[in-house]
Amino acid sequence: MFILDTDFILDCLVQECPRSTIHISLIKTLRGIGCRVIIPESCVQECITHASYSSGVYNHFGPNLLSLSDSFIDEKVGNVFVRGYYYGRLKGDISPHISFEKYLENYYEPSVPNRFLSDAIQTIFPAGVEILNPTKLLTETIPEDQMSAMCSELFDLILRSKKSEYRSQYENKELAETDARLFLSALHLNREAEAPSGHILGGHCYLVTASGRYLRSANKVGLRDVVTTRPQSLIALLDLIGGIKITPTEFVSLFENPLLIYAVNQAWDDVQTLLNSGIVLQGKSIARLGWDLNQGLHEQIAALTDADARAESAKEVADLNIGDDEYCELLKSAASRGYKRILELDFLIKAVETAQNDVRAKAEAFDELLRKHEELEKAITHFGKRKQRYLRKIAHRIKKE
Repeated sequence: MFILDTDFILDCLVQECPRSTIHISLIKTLRGIGCRVIIPESCVQECITHASYSSGVYNHFGPNLLSLSDSFIDEKVGNVFVRGYYYGRLKGDISPHISFEKYLENYYEPSVPNRFLSDAIQTIFPAGVEILNPTKLLTETIPEDQMSAMCSELFDLILRSKKSEYRSQYENKELAETDARLFLSALHLNREAEAPSGHILGGHCYLVTASGRYLRSANKVGLRDVVTTRPQSLIALLDLIGGIKITPTEFVSLFENPLLIYAVNQAWDDVQTLLNSGIVLQGKSIARLGWDLNQGLHEQIAALTDADARAESAKEVADLNIGDDEYCELLKSAASRGYKRILELDFLIKAVETAQNDVRAKAEAFDELLRKHEELEKAITHFGKRKQRYLRKIAHRIKKE
């Protein structure tokens, strides 16, 4: 028996995401060899919560989302529906005319969320996958002390995660309780069956998850985690026995790259400035971006950030032109390194250049008028002197007469 956790279910459900095909193949293989696959009702509810929050996550990134590269999407965009929209647009499976809200309608119907998502699950997952409450399969009640201890440890780990910042205290506690019940249900279902044979996956019930928090929490409360298994571990085993077809590239894509995660986090502040400046990072590898930042882009970003800080501190009395030169230099430098700009920015820059040319033309015309005025003043002054001389001559004549 294999119980699926929320993140794994979402990776399967959102078909535009790269892992969906691989994970669905895993489920089909498990069903094909006679395994029971369960989607917990509580996880369906969590999937609905993810969907209901997704518009807020998408709005946080806005148009900048499609300017990011894959590395930053996987590490910095926490909502799978937003990632699905990104990959769908990137691959051309989703038309540019389809908004995120219209895309989300494929997975979420707020008027009947449970029924709609259940229908979506049935169309995407292979036949025989069950949606139920695993706790109801138990013949005994989970001890309250185990539940309380496990929930407390999971809650502590959840609070340390980045996603916890976007949830309320109540929602984080509810998630910890759901995860604790899920793990302990799998653990007790495993114990109620025949004793494990000592062979690989020799037990009765397993929880499919990419998270390590179950293992860490179980160790802290004195429980031995013999039930959690990562998707890539299952895929590797099934590949060895010829039960699943997967390419080496697909298999490697299931693993997190700690060096890549570190590089993404190191560059993220600069990346946000580039995105907010209208610079597109799509198609640029993390190595290329890191190199370009070190070769000058970072200094120009720092100069622009400093100018913005000065403008912010000056507030109402700030010169409206503060940061303009730094911004233009950043755009020029990025363009010289092969970075594209968003289309709207091209229109804006063209309008600015037209306005600047108009200002220059008017300045040149003013300078020309000023030059002619100065020549006229000289002529008037010269004429005045001549007139004075003429009047003096006439006066001198009158005196003689």
